[in-house]
Amino acid sequence: MRRNVIGCMLILFYCLFVTLLSLTLLRVDAQVPVKQADIAKLAVLADTTSVPLDSNVDAMLQRINEARTQAGRPILRADVKLNELAHMRANDMVSRQYYAHESPDKTFFNDYFQQYDISATYACENLDLTITSDPNQVVQDWMNSNHGHRECVLSPNIDEAGYAVELYTDAPVDSATDTPIYVVVAIHANAQ
Repeated sequence: MRRNVIGCMLILFYCLFVTLLSLTLLRVDAQVPVKQADIAKLAVLADTTSVPLDSNVDAMLQRINEARTQAGRPILRADVKLNELAHMRANDMVSRQYYAHESPDKTFFNDYFQQYDISATYACENLDLTITSDPNQVVQDWMNSNHGHRECVLSPNIDEAGYAVELYTDAPVDSATDTPIYVVVAIHANAQ
């Protein structure tokens, strides 16, 4: 009898471990620490004539909706709560100098849904670290990605969106340029 109980407990722990591992693999992109050398490489490609992205968040939604329309998907609506959460995520990345879907304290965007009174059965997050303030380029980066970003943009399971753009650094990244770097956060979800 004791052997059966121990065997059942081992099976239960194994199932729990596999489930948690699966959820982690579905949620986590590798954390990408931002290095000065990486920023310097981006600066070489800079478009210094652009307007800051935070003034183009509406244009980003428009570009996303154009891509969705071309793919036969319904357009997304801007959502105030998703925008607030996207801004919090972008500000957190800037203040703590990381660039990843998982924060240094191991939280993900959807861990904040209750705090922001967001109810969704499906949601996804796209990030971009960019030297250009052109929403066309940001959306193009996501559409050309092979890491799930395109799928997030075109998902049939979403109908609302929130976007944020924050200055990641305006410090000179090399002697040739003082190009700013922006972090862009997009959160897409379905309305409940």
